[in-house]
Amino acid sequence: MQVKKFEARTMKEALEMVKTQLGPDAIILSARDNNKSFGLVGEGSVEITAAVSEETLQKKEICRVSPA
Repeated sequence: MQVKKFEARTMKEALEMVKTQLGPDAIILSARDNNKSFGLVGEGSVEITAAVSEETLQKKEICRVSPA
């Protein structure tokens, strides 16, 4: 199983990052608002920890590499 953390300004942006990098079958393990600064502007952020099985990652990789 692969576990990754994602940080973005909004929940929507963070979920898009999860979907793009881990795929739609990813499982959200935790989500929280961060009061610490994000970026140069110093805005708040959202942190998501998500996981996906190795099997799902391999299927995603095969689909990406295979010619359509």
